[in-house]
Amino acid sequence: MKPMTIRRTVLAIALVATSGWGPDVAQGQAKLSEKQGAEVYIYGYPLVTLEMTRRVTTNTAEPVGLRAPMGQFAHAREYPPMTYRDIPGANADTLYSSAWLTSPTNHSFSAFPTPRAATS
Repeated sequence: MKPMTIRRTVLAIALVATSGWGPDVAQGQAKLSEKQGAEVYIYGYPLVTLEMTRRVTTNTAEPVGLRAPMGQFAHAREYPPMTYRDIPGANADTLYSSAWLTSPTNHSFSAFPTPRAATS
C-alpha cells in the first residue's frame, strides 16, 4: 500500500464532501471546514485502507500464502515474516485464514441465531 495513494484518495473524499462550498466561505466557517476535513479523514481512511487491503490480497489467480481470489479462502501454513505488509497491523505470531466474499444480491447472507428472551 502506498501512503501517497491513500492520502490522495482521502483528499479526494474531502474535496467531494466540501464541493458545495463557494468562494464566499466566511472566516467563521474555516474552523468548521477544518473539523469536517478531520471527520472525512477519520471516516474515509479505514474505508480506503480496507479497499487497498482487498485489492492487494485478492490480486492472484489461485490461493498462495495469505492471498486468494475473491470468494476463496486463504489459509496461512506458517507465520508471516516480519516484513509482511499486505494486511495492516498483522501479528507476526498468528496464523490467519481469510476470504473476501461477495453476495450477488448485495444482501447480507450471514445467519445469526435469534437471541433468547432473558429469564429472571
